[in-house]
Amino acid sequence: MAGMTDAEYEAYERAKMAEQDARGALEKAEEKGEARGVAKGRAAGLEEGRAAGLEEGRVAGLEEGRAAGLEEGRIDELRRSLADLCELVGIEMTDQRRELVIASDLAGLEELRNRIKQQRGWPEEL
Repeated sequence: MAGMTDAEYEAYERAKMAEQDARGALEKAEEKGEARGVAKGRAAGLEEGRAAGLEEGRVAGLEEGRAAGLEEGRIDELRRSLADLCELVGIEMTDQRRELVIASDLAGLEELRNRIKQQRGWPEEL
């Protein structure tokens, strides 16, 4: 630059290079910090999402288990009621009839109970 000695010009150049290096180092540090922040945020978000998903899954599992347990209880009770109803009406509970009762679902058991009550006997087509 005009009016500078070679030594001053060299010092000036070194100072500008040092400024450039410092700017580059700052940019690099910002990038690393940002990357670390993104990684920590992602990890925290994943953990939070995982925890929320586990809780949601636990609640859904409990509800599903409760519903299945209630249905199973109703089926067991209907099977006992059918055995009592057959005894009361004088219907012999043969092995074939017992197997039919055991294999039936809730709707099938309710239908069978209603038909026995209506006909006062075991439905002929069964």
